[in-house]
Amino acid sequence: MAGLSSWLKNPFHSPFSGYRRCSMKKWIVTAWITFGILAAVSVVRSDEPFPRSGYRPVTDPIASQDAEKGGTLSIYGGQYPKSFNYYLDNNSLTSEIFGAMYE
Repeated sequence: MAGLSSWLKNPFHSPFSGYRRCSMKKWIVTAWITFGILAAVSVVRSDEPFPRSGYRPVTDPIASQDAEKGGTLSIYGGQYPKSFNYYLDNNSLTSEIFGAMYE
């Protein structure tokens, strides 16, 4: 039982800290305990509806009231980007365009 009590004191013992390594069984048990706690908390909190009663949508103070849906983006960039997808072409212009398109 000495091993179990030391595991309960420090279940997330790092294998790189110079001490003995944790076994995979301890990690699996820890993961299941964590999963059980998270599941129990989500069940307890599931009776709260979304959105809450009394919710009123408010307008964004930064957004313009005159903005049109599907309006025009005006961003200056030196060289035309190869792609508007930031994940394919990583530069600041593509990042700004990508962010403005999916904002």
